Amino acid sequence: MFRKKPILTASILKPLEQLRLAIEVFTGKRTCFMEFDFNKGHGKVSLDGVETEVWVDWRGRQDLLSFDLGDFWNTALFDDSGTNVRVSSNQTPNMRKTIAGDFTMCWYGSSSTCRSEVPLFLKEARHCADVRGITLEELLNPE
Repeated sequence: MFRKKPILTASILKPLEQLRLAIEVFTGKRTCFMEFDFNKGHGKVSLDGVETEVWVDWRGRQDLLSFDLGDFWNTALFDDSGTNVRVSSNQTPNMRKTIAGDFTMCWYGSSSTCRSEVPLFLKEARHCADVRGITLEELLNPE
């Protein structure tokens, strides 16, 4: 006999949870799946009550995924524990002007409420701050 509903296993739930976390950190909105087709990598999510289509590409590494919420493709990179993620738009990354030049920024966090904007290349930003004798926060948030 065939089942009409799929059996949810860890191999299915982990990528789905990673996608939910990446969308939450990127948008800053609570995310809930309405429906999802794993064969097509397409589904619908609710972002604070607003239904949005999502496309996802899981090919490649398990700590890396790409997703599209209708505007541009975004890339998410997870840390070793899988609890924190860095998310940036591929087409229109956030830029921050500082005294050391422009820095490409990305969203980093573990939920829709626990997230912050950090430099994509953190080591270079820290080096620029150290050379100028200021902290990273002072470099990124000039008064």
